[in-house]
Amino acid sequence: MERAAIDQHWVQALDLVVGALDELPLHDVQARCALARSRFEAAEVRRLAAEVRADGDDSRARRLASAGGHRSKRAARAAAARAKAVSTNPGLADDLDTGDLSGEKLDTIAQAMATDEGAATDQPFIDAIKRRSVDQGRKLARDRKAQSHAGEAHACRQRRLRNARRYDDRAAGLSAISLAGDDATVDELWRLVRQRERQIRENDGGRDVPPSQHPSTHDQRLFDALADLIRGVGSPVGRPSTVLVVPVGGPVRTVSGAPVSNDVAAQILRRSSVSVLLTDKLTGQPLWLGRSARRASSAQFLALVVRDRGCVLCQADWVGCQAHHLTPWHSPARGNTDVDQLALMCTDCHHQLHSQHRTLVRLADGTWKTRPASPDEIAPLGHHRRTGASTASCGVADHRRSRHRDDRSDRAHQPPKANDHAASNTDPGGPICAAKATTRQAGSNKDPSNKDPSDKDPSNKDPSVKDPSDKDPSNKDPSD
Repeated sequence: MERAAIDQHWVQALDLVVGALDELPLHDVQARCALARSRFEAAEVRRLAAEVRADGDDSRARRLASAGGHRSKRAARAAAARAKAVSTNPGLADDLDTGDLSGEKLDTIAQAMATDEGAATDQPFIDAIKRRSVDQGRKLARDRKAQSHAGEAHACRQRRLRNARRYDDRAAGLSAISLAGDDATVDELWRLVRQRERQIRENDGGRDVPPSQHPSTHDQRLFDALADLIRGVGSPVGRPSTVLVVPVGGPVRTVSGAPVSNDVAAQILRRSSVSVLLTDKLTGQPLWLGRSARRASSAQFLALVVRDRGCVLCQADWVGCQAHHLTPWHSPARGNTDVDQLALMCTDCHHQLHSQHRTLVRLADGTWKTRPASPDEIAPLGHHRRTGASTASCGVADHRRSRHRDDRSDRAHQPPKANDHAASNTDPGGPICAAKATTRQAGSNKDPSNKDPSDKDPSNKDPSVKDPSDKDPSNKDPSD
């Protein structure tokens, strides 16, 4: 058949398919588009994989992928990486063709292959990527990479190659500074910047001011926050900036699983206050509070950080996460504040979960999924929002009280100080010691905002902050 005839039939077939989609519900359209996308991507990756096998490398595949200018260099590199993975394991293209594997999930496998050649042929790893969401699959790949680099050698290499550079971004007309180094130090610096950014946002009005009316954007505040910290302006307080996890008999690592060299760990501990959380059955601050308290304790939050590492749905950094009750506290089922009944969730996922009346379920492999909540698992509407609130019924109070609630939440979720008792946990991963490191600022030892939330001394209470057990209905906190 001539090329012109093929092109004509191709266009007619596409018109027929797209026209049929207009008659379907949105979720059906999305499912069929995903399958069609996978089929087309499988056809392309097979052809590019043939080029990789013929040449022995992916350079020609990269040039072909960028031909015509329809792809950026970055996208062309990703397409060539897919082709390299498929050239190693042709079954990946079959999975892509049937829709068992999406293009993004194949990208995750290809990226893992860049540091571990066996990733593309490791069937248990591939099956785990298929079962998980894209975000959870990326986290699994990061964990695999961290394990492959585990040990002192990788951390020492990161320290040896650490650098800072100044350069000019001519395209944007801006000057820039880049920092590169070990995972623990970069994590600590970035969390300090994010904490300072939140302070700047609150000083500019916080949630009381619509985002469009804030004097600066999120990215601008991040720049200002870094500049403030370098100049010594501002002192982030609240949750820890660094959590180091020390498996008994194993190397120090970050929450994400990256190894930390002994000298980096020593530097962090020298300038930090330390809290210890042992996941063995020791007497100390309890992690199972039942119905005695609605808010998660400091020890519980730290235990969740070590277990969940971030938002259990989208893997967002734990600094911006909240302790979510699997069964809402105010629901008819009356959820408990127990560590095995809590999960870390970022604000966006948390709000979406409640607004859609869904609940979390933890699977046997440790991953999380959602399902529709039963009537007993849905808190009454009155506990989700106040009268006249501008937000949906997703556990958020109106903007007039949001900053006050956030301040209390930060204090309530602060991990315990160095002289607190050790806490107990029955984490299935075995005995673990988590050292919380909060960067000290000059004169911050007497900062009243750093007081232990369990302190019952009435003289230490901030009169502007009501006790959560207060029966005054005007001070009810929205349930999660």
